[in-house]
Amino acid sequence: MELRTFIAAKKKEGVLAPGVDTNIQRLMDTYSAGGTGFLDTVEFARLQEEIISPQDKAMGTLEQVGISVAFQEENARLAQTTLNEVRNDLNFFVAAQDKARLHAPSTAREPNTPPLQPPPLVSPSRLHSCACTPACCGSDCRPSRRCC
Repeated sequence: MELRTFIAAKKKEGVLAPGVDTNIQRLMDTYSAGGTGFLDTVEFARLQEEIISPQDKAMGTLEQVGISVAFQEENARLAQTTLNEVRNDLNFFVAAQDKARLHAPSTAREPNTPPLQPPPLVSPSRLHSCACTPACCGSDCRPSRRCC
């Protein structure tokens, strides 16, 4: 933005400090380091600080605070909405788990009933892969061995 445009806009807004010099060349000579004809952000901020009315600086600060408060209120509202959605999802999940538990087949046993045992993979008399019995050859059972 050109300094000339900035000064004209601030004059129109009526926010320039009383008695401020608005001559562009003198402002550039005063605030531009090395007389380059350009202002960097620090130089421009210093110029603004000195030419804007103190009352309007305070209004700008109040305006910034108002924007900040509005922003924080919006963030708080969004966080509350998200929290409510998570709570609802959790409530639906718990209700679905309760419903599934009510409709699941019962695993309760009758009183005095022994616990269920898995069926044996082989009959107790046939613990070996051959046709012999444990009484016949003990733990030294081999398919090539002829016994009983």
